[in-house]
Amino acid sequence: MTPEINAAEVLNRGMECLLEKMGVVDAERFVFLIKTENFDYTEWQKDYFGKKSKEQIDQEMKAFFTNASGDLAAEGSAPERL
Repeated sequence: MTPEINAAEVLNRGMECLLEKMGVVDAERFVFLIKTENFDYTEWQKDYFGKKSKEQIDQEMKAFFTNASGDLAAEGSAPERL
């Protein structure tokens, strides 16, 4: 199992993902909206995942872990098999 990372590292990785996928302007906008809107993560999850089939979620998870395993292997620490 991979070691637990601290809050600063989680924030850094999250911002890197946002910047890579959205660019600086939209990433900043996203952070602003999360902080200022009455954002309920639990409700968002219900809405987001409620629109997807089990098969879709399964495919997305497999794709994520395939990509994450490759990224971690490149860093020298691949996760254990699920």
